[in-house]
Amino acid sequence: MILYELLLHTRLTQKQIVERTNLPKQSINKGILQLRDEGYLTLEQDEKDNRVKYCFLTEEGEKYAKLKIQPLLDIEEKIIMKMGKKKIEQLNELLEEWNLNFKKYKDEE
Repeated sequence: MILYELLLHTRLTQKQIVERTNLPKQSINKGILQLRDEGYLTLEQDEKDNRVKYCFLTEEGEKYAKLKIQPLLDIEEKIIMKMGKKKIEQLNELLEEWNLNFKKYKDEE
């Protein structure tokens, strides 16, 4: 999921990756550190806020992500073409509603 998000968005914070994937912060942190140790990802501290670190794929990481993620992107493209724009927009609206409600109930616990 980390590779997928960074391939699509180039630069994200750990918090943004957690929010986009709805995966636990601990799992994302472990994945980020593993990808960094393998040379696929680099971290860069925010100039204004030292607590914020941005994640970037390295050149090797981008190649690796494309190798792993491209088959998924190809399938997604086929599904989008088959379903059509209107259904995909409805799906995105429902997923956004799902995520907002999920976050709300998660924060209540």
